[in-house]
Parts: sequence; structure tokens; C-alpha cells
Amino acid sequence: MSKDIICNECNEVMKMGFIPDFAHKAIVRLAWVEGKPAKSFWGTVKDDFQDRENYFITAYRCERCGAIKLFTESDQPAFTY
Repeated sequence: MSKDIICNECNEVMKMGFIPDFAHKAIVRLAWVEGKPAKSFWGTVKDDFQDRENYFITAYRCERCGAIKLFTESDQPAFTY
């Protein structure tokens, strides 16, 4: 996103960032995946994203009030197979 993101709460310009996911032995970015999650045999979320839309998430934070807005980066998928 190239234009300024404005906070709905206090009308200030928001600062871009991301929310890391502290996965096992790695730090990755959060992503949005179309549909409901499916459970794996182990009770975790199954990684069956091949046929689903998926995009990385960018977070914007207001330095005045702390509000956060999340957007997807729709220019390229987060996961490709």
C-alpha cells in the first residue's frame, strides 16, 4: 500500500509493520488463508493450502492510541506450491 493509512479511532497516520509467528525453530509472517482450517492427525492445522487463496498480512499501528489495522498483500500469494 502506497498511501497513508489513517487510524479510525483518532485520525492519525498509522505506522506499517508485521506480526511475527514464532513457529517451531523459525519466525514467519502471518498469512490469511481462504476458508476454514482443517485439522491434521496431530490436532494442529493441516497445511492444505494448494487450492486456496492465501496472502501475507501487513499490520498498521497507530502510535497515538495503539489501534491496529490488518491488510493482506494481494499482489502475490504467501504460499506457492
